[in-house]
Formats: sequence, C-alpha cells, structure tokens
Amino acid sequence: MWLIVGIAILTALTGCGGSEVVAYISVDQPFAEPILASFTARTGIIVRPLFDTEAAKTVGIVSRLRAETARPQADVFWNSEFAHTFQLAREGLFESYSPPTASDIPTMYRDPKGFWTCIGARARVLLINTDLVASGTEPKRLIDLVSNRWQPGQVAVSSPLFGTGLTHAAAMYAESGEAAMLDFFVRLKRNGGLFLDGNALVRDRIVAGALPCGLIDSDDALVALTHHAPVKMILPDQGPNGSGTLLIPNSVSLIKRAPHPQEARMLVDFLVSAENEILLAQGESRQIPVRPHLQSKCGWLPPEGVKAYPTPLQNIAGALGSSSFALKNLFLK
Repeated sequence: MWLIVGIAILTALTGCGGSEVVAYISVDQPFAEPILASFTARTGIIVRPLFDTEAAKTVGIVSRLRAETARPQADVFWNSEFAHTFQLAREGLFESYSPPTASDIPTMYRDPKGFWTCIGARARVLLINTDLVASGTEPKRLIDLVSNRWQPGQVAVSSPLFGTGLTHAAAMYAESGEAAMLDFFVRLKRNGGLFLDGNALVRDRIVAGALPCGLIDSDDALVALTHHAPVKMILPDQGPNGSGTLLIPNSVSLIKRAPHPQEARMLVDFLVSAENEILLAQGESRQIPVRPHLQSKCGWLPPEGVKAYPTPLQNIAGALGSSSFALKNLFLK
C-alpha cells in the first residue's frame, strides 16, 4: 500500500501523469502486459513496451541495446533472465540506481553498485506427458534426458544458443566446466534430441503427445497444467545427492541516459516491489518470489521447498560468453 501512495504522491508533485516510459522486455508478453497495466493504472504513466520474439529471446533486445548505446531509445530493461543483464552492466549500459522498494530483497539478488535488481524466478523443469510416460518411470535428473531409453525425437529442449536455454548451459559450464557442459549437449544431439526455438514450442509438442518429455521453464509448464493438459512437471535433481534445480530470476535495470529518467525510476520501483512479486507469483506464470517470505504466494512449490542449483548468479553470467562460443561451434559449424 505504501508503494501505491508513494507513487501517487510523486505523480501529483511532478505532474508526470499521462507521460510515458519506454521498456524493453524479454518477459513473455501475456505475462508482462497485466503488470504494465497495473503500473499505468496506479500512475497514469503509459508504458511503451518492446517485446522480444520467442525465437530470439533476450538476445535480440540485448543486441538492440548495444546498438543504441550512443543514443538510448529505452528507459528500462526488464529481462526474463539475469545473465545478459549482468553482462550489459559490465559494459556500462545501465545507470546506477538502488530502488527503495527493493530494500527487503536478499543482497544476492541486488547489485551493490545499483546496476540491476532481480525479482521473481522461474525454475528449469522437466515436463513429461503422462499418457506416454508411465508413473514411476519419469526422469528425475537432467542427465536422464540423454538416457538410451529414449528414441530419436523423443526428447526436446529449447535451443541453448539463446534465452534460458543459454543461461542453463552457462550454469552447467560454470558449475562443471566446458567439457561436462558440451558432453551433455553432444549426447543429446547424438541421441536424436530436438532443439526447438523456445520453451513454449517444447511444451506444446509434449502437450500434443508428439513427444514424451523435455526441459523447459516452470512458467511454460504451469500454463499447460492450468489448462489441464496430460502433463506432469518435475523439479530435477532434488534430494540429498542431487545437484539442485536451476532458478532463473528476472532482472530489472535503468538504462543510462534514459529519455524519461523520472518515469523510468518509477517503473523500476514498481517492477522490483513486493507488490509486483506477488502479482508475478499469483499470475499465470506463477513465478517464485526472491523474497523468501513471499515464496508461498506462487502456490506450487513443494512443502520442503526447492533445492536450488548452487552456482552463484555472477559465476553463471561470467560463463555466458564462453558457453555461447562453445555451443555455436557445436551447433552452427
């Protein structure tokens, strides 16, 4: 409530009602639009969004931000992952800003220099078609996807060249090294695994019964479950001997020399607020709040919680370039 009052007071004092802010967004459009509408309803500020395509998730916007460095067109970058955001922060594309609404976010999700703030996370999950995979035989680990039990064309993942597929590959690289990361994808490719242009395409083929299992993001899996599709979502690599499930938070940054700096700060304040984390948790994407006391709001986590992948976010982001180079040599040569 204090956030709404604060924004309303600021709007009244500055006369920015009816003004606009430009946001570059790689979050799926159906998930982001209700959030933006809530912001506009509270402030009167119109958000002009530019969304990335599913087939070029995040990478397209990142390239555009780099191209516009000398003359920025965007005010805010709302990224569906964090690795590219961290990379752009190192390149000096963002303005330092520590939003007051993020003061209760754990420090591991806030840049000490103020260049980024992380919010609601998605999990990288296994999705299986329950008509095609018998109960008790479901894959439980990421490595199970390269098992000889699967015939060619029975396992699919989103392309590891962009989006959360690339972020996941970078996490594997950072945790286990290049050889182990490449070994997973080489084995998957050799076994006839499919590499599709986006998590939604993987989900849709599993829902349609075209293949039994795949690796996607939890928000895409939860859409299928909401529509009562014959699927089951599995958090991989749990238990005492598991390496943990990769959690990928959103990230929000203020663009350096933003054309609408005042409105940009207000949008950042809203996006990283506890109020918005609850909206993301209770919306269709059911994202996991990074604020521990809000995590029950998403309504789907097991009572014991999630054993998370142990690699620090900064290490994963640091491995992005090396893993991308190695994967391009594997898939594009």
